[in-house]
Amino acid sequence: MAESDFLRALDDSIVDAFAHAGMGDSATLRRAGATTTTACRVLVDGDSRFLGELSTARSNVHVITAFRAEIGNVPQRGDEFTVGAAVYRVESLLEEDASRVVAIVELC
Repeated sequence: MAESDFLRALDDSIVDAFAHAGMGDSATLRRAGATTTTACRVLVDGDSRFLGELSTARSNVHVITAFRAEIGNVPQRGDEFTVGAAVYRVESLLEEDASRVVAIVELC
């Protein structure tokens, strides 16, 4: 098994474990300007504190972690995740790698 295939399978099992523990949420991702959505599972962290470059701080920030195997390309500013009745608009990316992306989002 190739390393990338192993990591995708590992990500899937981790997301399943989070979901079974009540930590993950079913969501959809709608790209800015698109009419279609992509089903995915996400981790939502509300009321987070983010320390940016030059020691700038933001409080009460919402952060969403999504997995690349489910969403494909990295979300861009303006893309929206819908979790239940809540809609979160992507403001910026906090981090990304080959398996996941962590985005700072605004609750709309």
